[in-house]
Amino acid sequence: ELEHFGQTADELHISQPALTKQIKKLEERVGGRLVDRDTRHFELTAAGRVLLESARSLLARAEQAERKLELALEGKAGILRVGFGTATLSAGLGTLLREFRTNYPHVEVNLTDMSSPAQVDALEKGDIDVGFVRIPVNSTVLTAIPLLEEKLVLAYPENHKGKVKKGLQAFRQAPFVAIRRSVSSSFNDHLLRTCRAAGFTPKIVQEAGEIFTLLHLVGAGLGAALVPESCTRMGVPHVKYTDTQVAEAGWKIGITYPTDRSHKLVENFVELACSLKFST
Repeated sequence: ELEHFGQTADELHISQPALTKQIKKLEERVGGRLVDRDTRHFELTAAGRVLLESARSLLARAEQAERKLELALEGKAGILRVGFGTATLSAGLGTLLREFRTNYPHVEVNLTDMSSPAQVDALEKGDIDVGFVRIPVNSTVLTAIPLLEEKLVLAYPENHKGKVKKGLQAFRQAPFVAIRRSVSSSFNDHLLRTCRAAGFTPKIVQEAGEIFTLLHLVGAGLGAALVPESCTRMGVPHVKYTDTQVAEAGWKIGITYPTDRSHKLVENFVELACSLKFST
């Protein structure tokens, strides 16, 4: 760039003879002349100009890689794999993601909609980095921090026969639809526990694989269901909601991550999540 042996040597903090020797070695290595020279000045040949542009590109990429590494070590760059469920999405996950992307623009967030049991399994296997699951979590390798408490409400068909009263006990003779136990045993356990607290065991006539399908089965008139309160905002047609009047009807949701595999990126996400207000 300087086209002057002395100035170039000074810029590189080496002697002029050492610079000349390095240029000659490089020319021998590539098998051609890179500079046209006289006693003090030189000019790049066509091959030399090509090499210069390549060198500039390599240096820029090296600097970029170094910066990315610094950001990654600080938890400000990389890929974060997040599992979530319906309740979290409506309770504040959108706000968390907007805040996180604003604060950490170099992080790519990959989201996967999963049930709580599926998230726990994925966290233990290392398939996701962080999740939002119902707690307590039955795992010795995961850390869970409570974020919100969600109430369960009763969803029932709008054409339900008879006068609807507040309280789960009014539906003791009604058929129920539920999430398949193979999908979420804890969801079924909450249904049974809540109904028994109201004085009866529910008659389950149909099961579904996820909450959205469950609500549509309710809307189709197949039966009533216990669902998270956040579902009341999903706008599923022909479904109405009422309070269960059961104090135990609810659960806690916590942000969960592997205790031993946690890294700075996860720590930054968890810290931001805990600073925000999650509510149903």
